[in-house]
Amino acid sequence: MPSFLANSYFSSILFLKMMGGHLGSMGLYCMAFLFLPVARGSVLLRFINIPFEHATRYHVWLGHLTMVLFTLHGLLYIVGWAMEGNLLHKVSPHASLFSFFLPAHSCLNTCLATCMSSFDFMDSLVSW
Repeated sequence: MPSFLANSYFSSILFLKMMGGHLGSMGLYCMAFLFLPVARGSVLLRFINIPFEHATRYHVWLGHLTMVLFTLHGLLYIVGWAMEGNLLHKVSPHASLFSFFLPAHSCLNTCLATCMSSFDFMDSLVSW
């Protein structure tokens, strides 16, 4: 591989990792605001003058944004590790591949199902 292609290849890996790190940090900031109390009659909501109905809407959309940021964070890191060629070492250095992916997939699927169930079009698909 020529040196100019190798440099651009490694710089793209570095870019993916840096963007993944930044998206993870932004997701943590969203999580900090996501855990603000959204309760009817909350002192904090009265102090900043946000009605309960608006606070629940902000809470839901902040949760959606958090899920998107953390999903992109994980995908960028996985693609970067795969481009480096050490994906299996990074994902499971001391355990089998199955023991890592089972909890990660169950957590991601539960979060995505919760996220999808909050959309209005899901009410027409699922009748309780």
